[in-house]
Amino acid sequence: MDKKRVKRTILFIALGIVVFMLAGQVSAHLIYAKTNSLDYRWFIKKEVQDLSQLRKGEYVTVPHFTKDIENCNPCRLTKKIACVEGDELTVTGNQFFCNHEWVATAKEISLKGKPLVHFEWNGTIPERKLFLAGSHKDSYDSRYFGFKEKKDVEVIAVPLF
Repeated sequence: MDKKRVKRTILFIALGIVVFMLAGQVSAHLIYAKTNSLDYRWFIKKEVQDLSQLRKGEYVTVPHFTKDIENCNPCRLTKKIACVEGDELTVTGNQFFCNHEWVATAKEISLKGKPLVHFEWNGTIPERKLFLAGSHKDSYDSRYFGFKEKKDVEVIAVPLF
């Protein structure tokens, strides 16, 4: 092998190592939403500095335990904050409203054909609670599992695309 080829090979390997390391660093700061329950698929993780600063409209990631989703012990759900403590959550039939604004409609049957039971609540959202929603009609969110605790928010998910 000539010296030029050896240098090129070493450079290629070094470049590959750098790219691999950078990819590892970048992926540690990204969230990929596996389902189409949100308007975005890719998010940047942002550390939660102060739970009292969580606002309606922000996306957050929370752990969730359920037997309804395979290998969800826990799984991580990224959802939009639709309603916060102090807001009025009203459920009329299968329609959910936050401060009289429509948030979501609960379904009666899941995509797998199983009956769904939706969350029932009419009143002020208690302290330290969040009502989370996806933007897709088939989203698995607070319509079905109810409130999430603010303290359980792992990261704020800043939408990319």
